[in-house]
Amino acid sequence: MDYITTLDRRGLKVFDNYIEQIRFPFFKKISRNQDITFDFPFTALVGPNGSGKSSVLQALFGATSGNSVSDFWFSTNIDPIVESGSDINRFIYKFKPKGYKKSVEVLNKRTQRSKTVNQNADPDYWESARPSTKDGMEKMPPFDLKDKNFRSETRWKAVNKDVTYIDFRSEISAFDKSFYFGDFEARPTIRNKKDFLRHRSNALNSCINSGVVPTTWFTKKLKKLRLLSPLELEWTNKILGKNYLSAKILLHDFFNQSGFSIIFNKKDQSYSEAVAGSGEVAVVTSVIKILRTKAHSLILLDEPEVSLHPGAQLKLRELLLYKSTIDFCQVVISTHSETFLQELPNKAIKLFYLDEANGTYSVASEASPDQAFFRLGGKSDNKNKVIYVEDDLAKIMIEMAISEIDTEYLADLQVLPHPGGAQAITKNLAVNFAISNPSQSSCIVLLDGDMKRHVTARHANSIAEIEYKNLNNILEEQTGINGKNYDLPLNGGNASKVIQEQQRNSLLLKVLDAFHKHFKYLNTETPEELIWEIANDTPAMKVFCQDITVTKYKDKFKELANKVFSKTDASSILLVQEMMLNNRDLNHDLWIEFKDLLKDILQISDID
Repeated sequence: MDYITTLDRRGLKVFDNYIEQIRFPFFKKISRNQDITFDFPFTALVGPNGSGKSSVLQALFGATSGNSVSDFWFSTNIDPIVESGSDINRFIYKFKPKGYKKSVEVLNKRTQRSKTVNQNADPDYWESARPSTKDGMEKMPPFDLKDKNFRSETRWKAVNKDVTYIDFRSEISAFDKSFYFGDFEARPTIRNKKDFLRHRSNALNSCINSGVVPTTWFTKKLKKLRLLSPLELEWTNKILGKNYLSAKILLHDFFNQSGFSIIFNKKDQSYSEAVAGSGEVAVVTSVIKILRTKAHSLILLDEPEVSLHPGAQLKLRELLLYKSTIDFCQVVISTHSETFLQELPNKAIKLFYLDEANGTYSVASEASPDQAFFRLGGKSDNKNKVIYVEDDLAKIMIEMAISEIDTEYLADLQVLPHPGGAQAITKNLAVNFAISNPSQSSCIVLLDGDMKRHVTARHANSIAEIEYKNLNNILEEQTGINGKNYDLPLNGGNASKVIQEQQRNSLLLKVLDAFHKHFKYLNTETPEELIWEIANDTPAMKVFCQDITVTKYKDKFKELANKVFSKTDASSILLVQEMMLNNRDLNHDLWIEFKDLLKDILQISDID
């Protein structure tokens, strides 16, 4: 099943008590009044370390009934939470209570209770509070007794939603806890940690084999033991790429700390997490927690990529998407891994970035997987993302537009003028894309709008074999180049004319599909038209352009170059074109339309 497509088509109304938005008037290092909308039931929070991703997960956890942000974040003498006046840490989240007619906003704030009133008061108490008009919240509507399940007279109650919170960095097995962090008492027969673990493992194994649970050995206890269910085992094997026949999970304190151990069974052997590795334990415990999460719950995961290779990450993501699809669970993860972002819609990716003006972190509401990858410091091989254009002017214009959309995206993009004009570009690159390797799958050709073919697009699978005799003309209608004029890499030799014709038709059909996939058009006839229209009437350029009366856009720039530089050579014309671009109307409809075209072609979103 294509879970991403299914979730996108289904929409959000089928999710009970779905958290639609969270905003932060004042909260940790997140920019003031930053909001994050959850437009897709699987949301990935992406950004550098310390940017606030985990803080958002903690706020979402604390939003749910019976839970508190202070479970993760609290004040100490070494790390006090500094607040002043009315600037208390708080966040506001929106959801539609099940059974209520519209969405509501709930204010959750930190309240420092006075020790003079109660010596046992929690200084990090968080509670749902009255709506705050200064934070842009609406006043409470008149109280209706039928709404008592989700409100009081003065405030909305916390969202009634079960939550599963998994921090992969804390999913440590009992063996690893003891080996890396534990202590033991040295004795003549136990001289080091290795001796200690061997001794306690023998005792634990005896308790397991006794078949009695719970059972004790001196002061130590085997508290729980059970087999993984068939579904848990299926997903464990799928994620890890293993073929375990069974697995047992046990809770015990034989290694001096309470923790989980797992016994894996294969056809010819069995072994524990000490051999399997920490990543396998994290997967098993997480699989169990995820599958046991109730329907319509909230699942939060912090850095689920820890100790997992990319293939395992993809399968873990598949489990989360499966859970969201089958049980209507809302999933939010924080991650540094581009693997979790693959094929997600832009609206599912929230990109955290530093606001250098005040040292806090803002969040872009949409970002493409590529954008997020670049912001995390990744680089694709040899700048494979390329836009081919007709000339230097189109290159400059595209780079300026993308710098407004997302400056950092330019670091992994090449805009290349291709010599020879539109006809040569089409003849050469359409064939090249048709026979190229997958590394060129993201390359785009952006031609001037005057080259656009105003016909219904036809793809190879829509052309019947009986039409092959007219394939040359079909190519001309669709691409502007007659099929006989494409330089196809046909095999020579002694092949019969029939086989050669079949090969030629096959290649022409690939050229047709490659053309429709890779070739796009400007939203104006030429770059000159776009630049002139968005800049000639701006205050900086109006004085230069008002006396130019020629009608053709190329002639306008030639006359302008003569007026400004007393020259009409190519470099002078390009200079005045750049000058106009630098003084463009950023809100002009044509400029906005051009940027939207690039965002659609490159599948990127605006990043401030």
